[in-house]
Amino acid sequence: MDKKAQKTDNSAILYFDGGSRGNPGSAAGAAVIVLAEGNSLTTTRYMERATNNEAEYTGLIIGLEKAQELGLKSLEIRGDSQLVINQVKGDWKVKSDSLRPFYQRTCQLVAQFDRISWRWIERAKNSLADAAANHCMDEAKKSPEKPKEGETNLDILLQSLKPILNTEEFVFSSLTATELEQLQLTPICQFQEEEGLTVIIPRQQADRTSLQYKYIYRQITLSVHSSLAAVGFLAVISEKLAAAAISVNVISGYYHDHLFIPRDRVTEAMAILEEISRS
Repeated sequence: MDKKAQKTDNSAILYFDGGSRGNPGSAAGAAVIVLAEGNSLTTTRYMERATNNEAEYTGLIIGLEKAQELGLKSLEIRGDSQLVINQVKGDWKVKSDSLRPFYQRTCQLVAQFDRISWRWIERAKNSLADAAANHCMDEAKKSPEKPKEGETNLDILLQSLKPILNTEEFVFSSLTATELEQLQLTPICQFQEEEGLTVIIPRQQADRTSLQYKYIYRQITLSVHSSLAAVGFLAVISEKLAAAAISVNVISGYYHDHLFIPRDRVTEAMAILEEISRS
């Protein structure tokens, strides 16, 4: 996948890099776009847990996305990752399943440009992108409380969902705010509706207070940090579960999505989610 780049007003040089502290561990991808007139701009993305190669791919992806936003049509792409460059050019096979969605997203973006050329450079000549990736990781370490951007790419979300089954059982109920206080319940989630206050509480609390409930659920947390702006992620999961006649109640947090599954179907649901991740 090598489209020859030419120097035009809507051409640029794109430097990309990425790094992981732990491999896998906290990571960041970065790209520096040098425009034809000499101006440059930098874009970075922090990842809570990724490998070096995943971070390198991420740097390239966000650089291509930014170049697309700028209306650029011709790019000379430079990076120090032989693996990423040779895989995208088609010279090397993508053997790692975890890299496949990154590779596929990169190819989708590359296809949007008129001309692209690739140039491997030594790490010392990629200092701007390298510094940007390290700065991104440093800033995230200083401010761990700052919300981090979630993933939006559907392929990456599905392959990285990593379902975790909570050991507790939960029930749904509707109360008034006064009843909630009097019963001394500690819901894991509550939502004010016109008809009353919907709460999700551990079953043990409901039994202790003789609270009535109809269904018993188990909670499955999807470990991947999904963006609230992600499109189609939960639709795919709901469709797969529905095909097996498994009902699901979904609660989306800032970082993760949580599925409440009838307790007698949770083993089947976990198997389906793991199969989604593998495929």
